[in-house]
Amino acid sequence: MAPIRSPFYPRVIGHEFAGTVTALGRHVTGVAVGGGRAVVDPVVSCGHCYPCRIGRSNVCANLEVIGVHRDGGFRNFVAVPAHNAIPIPADMPFSLAALAEPISIAANVLDRTGCGSDDTLLIRVPEPSASRCCRLAKCMVPAASGRHR
Repeated sequence: MAPIRSPFYPRVIGHEFAGTVTALGRHVTGVAVGGGRAVVDPVVSCGHCYPCRIGRSNVCANLEVIGVHRDGGFRNFVAVPAHNAIPIPADMPFSLAALAEPISIAANVLDRTGCGSDDTLLIRVPEPSASRCCRLAKCMVPAASGRHR
């Protein structure tokens, strides 16, 4: 198992963010520069360890989080790996795009638990994550009985 790497401070925080692509690395393709807009997946994985190879890059043995282990979205400019920059529509507000990361966590939790319409949920996480989980649960869990719990 890889050693746990602590964040080094001072660090510029911010792991839920979106922005405009202003420059590209030499070998980057598929990302628009000069007005291209993207939301950032803050999880930087190695792609080679066992969790990455089985599609669980969120628990990468060498995981780094932008805004924790690397400077984040509160910088004026931040460099991110190209595959962590996900294009967003021109008319999507950055404030809405930035919700992609916290909503994806709620969706992953609900998907992995296998909740059904007959289940009662106890969501015990800090606000505002609890609100997102509750709202998403109402959308994801079919309401066969016609009522949400």
